[in-house]
Order: sequence, then structure tokens, then C-alpha cells
Amino acid sequence: MIKCILVDDDDLSRMSVKKCVERHPELEFVGEFNSAKEALKNISDIEHDLIFLDIEMPEMTGLEFISAMSSKANVVIVSSKAEYAIDAFDFNVTDYLTKPVDFDRFCKAVERVVEVNANVSLLPDEQNNLFIKSDSKYIKISLSEIQYIEALSDYVSIYTDKGRFVLLGTMKGMEAKLDSNQFIRIHRSYIVNLQRIESFQEGYVKVGENQLPVSRGSKENLMNKINLLN
Repeated sequence: MIKCILVDDDDLSRMSVKKCVERHPELEFVGEFNSAKEALKNISDIEHDLIFLDIEMPEMTGLEFISAMSSKANVVIVSSKAEYAIDAFDFNVTDYLTKPVDFDRFCKAVERVVEVNANVSLLPDEQNNLFIKSDSKYIKISLSEIQYIEALSDYVSIYTDKGRFVLLGTMKGMEAKLDSNQFIRIHRSYIVNLQRIESFQEGYVKVGENQLPVSRGSKENLMNKINLLN
């Protein structure tokens, strides 16, 4: 169960989100606060995994709260105004919901939380495989099965022939684990398997059905790698 806290100065909004929490089978409601200041003082006393947070609140805004809090919990913004979304994602929030909250959209936000919280880790072996820990088991992935890797704030998303895996880590850390003759960083947000590139045009490569951007600084290195392959 994911333990949830609500922080919102509007009583009706808290009630609405609380009802969504209580309807969701993977969520457990553990507390609520009607101000960010009150939450900041008391939230460390409550075991929690997820915070549903409003932005516009008196004395302290939701974004100021995120900056000040020490909690490592996921944060899902619940706001009446969509224009704060860009600023909110700069604070590495997991998702952004607009009021009034639609339950189906609420469930999608929870799916994102579950995904980034998945218990996964990487263990390379000596036979060009990675063992990705998902839940309580290790899944063996051949390096050739990896299509590309995408940065997701403090997480990376690995796209493979067996599906998508999300784990805590950095792109720099991933580069250190992968063979530089087989994988290349084409953008600050993407590492691609050279063998899976189907075509290359100005500004992007095609991997399967996906078009991935190539930064200007990575273009020359990519061309050199492709020429080596040819």
C-alpha cells in the first residue's frame, strides 16, 4: 500500500482527493494538512510515500514547500491552474493534476508513482547481460535487447524487447555500465543501442516506431560510430 498525505487549504478539494484515495485499492490515506506550513512542521512524524499537494496556499506555496521539505516521497500536484505545470516539473514532481480531479486521470497519476517506485536495480554480469531487479525477482536482459534509455529526473527508463523498466539512477551511471562500442549518448535525455538504429536524419534517429532527438554536440560522435559500423 502507498501511504498518502494531502496538503491543500481548500476543504472541498481535500475531500475530493481523499475520496479518490479511498477508492483506489493501492492507496492508504494517512493524514491531511490545510496549509503547507503546518505540513512542513508535522509531516516527518507521519510515515508516508506520496503527497498530493496544492500550489496556491497562503503563507507558503506548494513549490516553496517542496523546496523546504526533507521528505523523499513522490509528489503529485493538484491545482486549479494548469499554468504552474512547467515550474512544478522543474521540482521533479511525479505528476500534475488539475481540479476538479477526474478519477481515471487520478489513477494514471498513481500508475506513474507505482512505476517510479518499482523496486529495480542493475547488476551487470560477464556475458553481456543485465539483471534488472523488479519486485522480488531478477529479470535477465541481454544488452542486444535494449533499444534505448531515457532520462526521467532521478530515474532512468530502459526500453527493451521485454518491456519498459524504470529504476533509480542517472544517465552518467548508465553510460558507465554499458559498452561504449554498442551504446551511445545522443542527447542529454537519451542513450541508444547503435544496433537498433533503423535510420538517421538531421536531428533525430529512428528506433522502432520512436524518433529520438540527437543533440548538436552528439552528432559528430554518432556519425563516427555509424561509420565504424559500416
